[in-house]
Amino acid sequence: MKRLKLIFLFSVLATCNLMALPYSTARREALFLTDKMAYELNLTHDQYDYVYQVNLDYFLHVNSSHDCTGIYWNYRNIDLGYILNDWQYTIFKVTAYFFTPIKWLHSAWHHGIYDHYRHGFHYFKKPKCYHSYRGGNWHHRQAHAQSPYFHHKSKPAIGMRDRYHKDGHKADKHRPSTHRPANRPEKDRPSVGNRNERPKNERPSHDRPQRQRPQVAPNNGTPQRNNSKADRPQRRTTSQPASRGNTDRNNGGRSFGR
Repeated sequence: MKRLKLIFLFSVLATCNLMALPYSTARREALFLTDKMAYELNLTHDQYDYVYQVNLDYFLHVNSSHDCTGIYWNYRNIDLGYILNDWQYTIFKVTAYFFTPIKWLHSAWHHGIYDHYRHGFHYFKKPKCYHSYRGGNWHHRQAHAQSPYFHHKSKPAIGMRDRYHKDGHKADKHRPSTHRPANRPEKDRPSVGNRNERPKNERPSHDRPQRQRPQVAPNNGTPQRNNSKADRPQRRTTSQPASRGNTDRNNGGRSFGR
């Protein structure tokens, strides 16, 4: 009986180890998710670092399908509630691929963020703590313990999405397949069929030099010379080719050369 229990226990542990995300995978998924949250929630650089830490801790502690919406999922929601502003947290809760970023479907992990963004696409650079922070804010955390971000206060700063559009998409010029660019203002749109607008290098019509038409001499009764080939008289030649004796039946009996 004890042997069967040990075998069952080892099989459960082996299954959990197979389901657990490796550190490299957890860090990659946390970076990809945080990058999209920074754009859609317009995070500041300060919030960007803290949100990455929370997402990394969450992915490192997901070992089974129950952890997707279990105690570690609650830890993540509580921590982000202190990091994000009220309007940011409201959008976060109604966005399914942010609120529940990972699920266990068909014997594999499913990340909902990839249903809206293609693999490998990033808006921004890596956070400052990407190489230094390896997880640890949730070590020995109790169920009702205070959040490590309880005293966090967001500093007023320009959002990363605003800076991204202001800098002309210097971070990455490639867009995701589902992301549509914002409508361009009327002054930046090219004019189609508008006669009042013209290229900058083109001079107005009143500044262009007028082409001089050739002067035509008045007709005073003298016959004008006609240069058309159809009306020209045929030149007479002094020597005529010798006529051929054979006639062409298909040309009405006319001889060639005449």
